[in-house]
Amino acid sequence: MKVLHVYRTCYPETKGGLEQAIRFICKGCIEHNVQSTILTLGDNNKEYDFEGTKIIVVKKDFEISSNGFSLSLFKKFRALSKENDIIHYQYPWPTGDLLSLIAPKNPLLLVINQIL
Repeated sequence: MKVLHVYRTCYPETKGGLEQAIRFICKGCIEHNVQSTILTLGDNNKEYDFEGTKIIVVKKDFEISSNGFSLSLFKKFRALSKENDIIHYQYPWPTGDLLSLIAPKNPLLLVINQIL
């Protein structure tokens, strides 16, 4: 099984609580043979492996009120979403809302709502 985690930031790029939660979900899934990929935004395009998880950082074009946005994120998301069985979103994140509109119909969509 393959899971695509989509959020505006990720560990080790930033060290917040949701980033840690996604990190621990990915680490816990390894022992169950679940492959995890995190798609996130950052200052530069890059891909690397961290603790058994593939991390794909797409360069952010701009940010308004902590909501990062990137046109290239949509293209990368569309391609990756076709390769995964589950897409895991963290909400609220308005860009994630937009991404969910272009997700293919075949993966299972999982939404986690953070309580503010």
